[in-house]
Amino acid sequence: MQGFGRHPPAPADALPRVRTALVQWELSADAQKSFHLLSGGQKTRAMVARAILSNPKMIFLDEPLANLDACCQQQLMDTLHVLAHQNNICVVMVDHHFEAYEKLLSAKFLFERSHNAEICTVRFEPKDDTCCKKN
Repeated sequence: MQGFGRHPPAPADALPRVRTALVQWELSADAQKSFHLLSGGQKTRAMVARAILSNPKMIFLDEPLANLDACCQQQLMDTLHVLAHQNNICVVMVDHHFEAYEKLLSAKFLFERSHNAEICTVRFEPKDDTCCKKN
């Protein structure tokens, strides 16, 4: 049965990659724990490692630095930089504080809403021409 977090067993050649990801994201000691028993930071690291192991074309992240200590925040930022700029993976993030991501950004959408307003203003700001070229 697929879905609901259950997948066919990983091929034998994937196990070294999984073990490396567990070490890289400091999850080896908790590898046998249920996901629900992990701390918030451990859950975030586990989800990032799982996403990377799937060889994605796109990654969607909602406040990815939340629940991570400073060391893991930097590791995640470095990893996202490599994924976006070397592996050509589209990384889409939602966050209130985009300043931390400036070196990653090729473009940003800014949503602005006054506290009493029903209408939200959206601005698209490309960092340069490279992200928005038409093929």
